[in-house]
Amino acid sequence: MKYKRLLAIILFAFIMTACEVTDKPTDVDPTPTTKQEATPTNIPETTPTNNPEVTPETTPTNIPEATEVNIENQEIYNKNGLKITATGFDVDGFLGPEIKLLIENESKSNVTIQTRNGYVNGYRMDLQMSCDVVAGKKANDGITILSDDLETSKVDTISEIEFSFYIFETDSWEDIAESEQIIVKTNMADQYTQTYDDIGEILYEKNGLKVISKGLNSSILGTELLLYVENNSKENITIQADNVSVNGFMVNVLMSADIMPNKKAMTNLTILTSELESNGIKDINDINELEASFNIFKTDTFDTIEETQPIAIKVK
Repeated sequence: MKYKRLLAIILFAFIMTACEVTDKPTDVDPTPTTKQEATPTNIPETTPTNNPEVTPETTPTNIPEATEVNIENQEIYNKNGLKITATGFDVDGFLGPEIKLLIENESKSNVTIQTRNGYVNGYRMDLQMSCDVVAGKKANDGITILSDDLETSKVDTISEIEFSFYIFETDSWEDIAESEQIIVKTNMADQYTQTYDDIGEILYEKNGLKVISKGLNSSILGTELLLYVENNSKENITIQADNVSVNGFMVNVLMSADIMPNKKAMTNLTILTSELESNGIKDINDINELEASFNIFKTDTFDTIEETQPIAIKVK
């Protein structure tokens, strides 16, 4: 009996101890609740100033400012009563990057100013600009580099832009002047070196000129043969396509490229959809044979350099 009574006392003590343990969580429940309510309100206030992870968030906003392409404010033309100043560079122009210009017409004529002989990083490109300025007035305008041209030539970073101004009287169209080549360098000129994609089928390599096929592509106009042209001669040259045939049928094409010495160009030999369809060729996949000859001549004098024989071009 004594042992049973002792066992009962021990068992009772154990149960009471267990009850005290289970009761404690009810005492501490308010504490977690209070912490959970306080923590959300304090974290947003302290985290931005004390959290060391803030640095990675601010770094990307500084990187574009350090590497963004720009140009210095500079006078690039001052003749014939016209003063043209490059005032900045807009990388986000509607059709592509744009050199911002201030044009001051102090002459007595209404003038129109356009660009010719455009190059970006050594690649031939058709720069877009045509600005009318009345006598005694000023105009803010720009020279646009088409984004499509940059993509075709694989120009990722603009380091140098070259062009000339063609100026004429707006009313009579009478020539006033064509400037020498003007070179505008960006802040990336000393940091970036352009590479030139000359990999492909060599179609012509003579007289300091190299023509390389980069293959066929579809476009809104029809089918285009992309050509890389490199002029290592001392002459301004023009290259045009002639005597083009597709699958044995003669077709009319669009192609003419002017290239200055030591420059490159990505140019297209374009076959219009109507030309293909009139010869039973539905699309690019139906082209099995392509031949073309090239007419190469001096741009300034029209003197012939060479008229090649038809050249078979790989299409598949």
